[in-house]
Amino acid sequence: LSLRESEERYRQLVELSPDAIMLHREGRIVFVNGAAMRLLGARAPAELLGLPLVSLVAPEYRDQVLARIRKISEENVSTPPMEQRLVRLDGTAVDVEAQGTPFIYQGQPAVQAVIRDISKRKEIERMKDEFVSTVSHELRTPLTSIQGSLGLIANGVMGAMPAGAKPLVDIAYKNCSRLVLLINDILDSEKIAAGKMVFTFKEQEIMPLLEHAIESNRAYGAQYQVRFEIEGGVPGAKVNVDHDRLIQVLTNLLSNAAKFSPKGGVVSIDVRRAGGRLRISVTDRGPGIPAEFRDRIFQKFSQADSSDRRAKGGTGLGLSISKAIVEKHGGALSFESEVGKGTTFTVELPEREAVPTAPAAPAGPSPRPRAIVCDDEPNVSEIIRHVLERDGFQVDLAASLGETRDLLRKHPSSLLTLDFILPDGNGVEYLRELRRDDRTKTLPVLLISPLAPSAREMAGDGMGPVEFLEKPIDLHRLSAAARGALRKSAGALEGAQS
Repeated sequence: LSLRESEERYRQLVELSPDAIMLHREGRIVFVNGAAMRLLGARAPAELLGLPLVSLVAPEYRDQVLARIRKISEENVSTPPMEQRLVRLDGTAVDVEAQGTPFIYQGQPAVQAVIRDISKRKEIERMKDEFVSTVSHELRTPLTSIQGSLGLIANGVMGAMPAGAKPLVDIAYKNCSRLVLLINDILDSEKIAAGKMVFTFKEQEIMPLLEHAIESNRAYGAQYQVRFEIEGGVPGAKVNVDHDRLIQVLTNLLSNAAKFSPKGGVVSIDVRRAGGRLRISVTDRGPGIPAEFRDRIFQKFSQADSSDRRAKGGTGLGLSISKAIVEKHGGALSFESEVGKGTTFTVELPEREAVPTAPAAPAGPSPRPRAIVCDDEPNVSEIIRHVLERDGFQVDLAASLGETRDLLRKHPSSLLTLDFILPDGNGVEYLRELRRDDRTKTLPVLLISPLAPSAREMAGDGMGPVEFLEKPIDLHRLSAAARGALRKSAGALEGAQS
């Protein structure tokens, strides 16, 4: 066939394609098919021919597209499909998937771009994500009440149970906890995919943070008759991290290690320095990870296929979420495993230079602390009250900010738990009000809400002793946070008086 005949046959073939096809040479369009014109809103080829290709690419994708074009031209290789966004001639955007290949057109090198409109698929994905997010959020409030109530009953707060009732309550509590974890994982996965996960980075010592994670998971390990032991540490070493998110990562690694350890086993935690970074390793002596599963261990919903591993439960999202969180910290999450001997997961984080600080003065004896619980959900208030009273607090309940103000005027309090959205205002604005008043400037606050990450972002820094906890409430974490807030407040007060 002559060159002219070959080109004519090519035109006839590509006109039949439902995909948009363009040829470009030296960055300018030299050929388009009918599908490309329809996709980009052109009435005739002349409206597109000669245009720089990147002028049709959304600004946030231009660098990637140019790099792919250079690779095709210089290495004469095809590039895999890539999702991007194009800008039509009328200025509207369209989501597409594009693949480039080297091509000879009119006897000279060119690049062929095959482009598929994926806007409908993206809309379906958006609707699906919105549905999952809405349903998950709606489930959180009743689950908070169910999980909290079952936890209190299981821990004996309501008195002794009949012998046959305790196993049933334990089963209900464990399965409710699994459902809470599933919902939290789905919501976190959605936030990561949408780039909406909020991080608040602060410089802090790694060892107290690690000890906090271990203490929070000790009861979980006891369910599997597994102990957590720190084998090596680096006292004083600091990292710049989001406390809650790193605790989330460590909790995932510790709980996985406990689940897959033999009864009576030990999970070892080791922290070492390595080239300006800190390496936190969590090692179990379990069955190890099957070789065929290792390549996809960090993928969403990935679980090994063996019935033994599936019996351990889990969503298959934890490691995917943990990897994304660690990478947001400028770190890396990796693993080593040997079948029959166990697995080690390692978190690497950049180390911050330590700044010497004066030792804290020893805390003196204190009277029984008083706490206010402000939440417009009576069931939630009752659960928080039970936990705080068990920890030695004297508790007052408030269903609005107005009631909270009245209680604070009547008598000083040592702790305030606060919902984010209340009938007469929001928790963050009230937190700012508290910090402007000398009497409540250092009052420890626990802001408890399904929207805790958003509340934390809205509050920013400089809000005094405050911690943000998500609903459904983890009772152990609530208890630890309440005691920790009091310790921080006492330390700040002593520092101000010295």
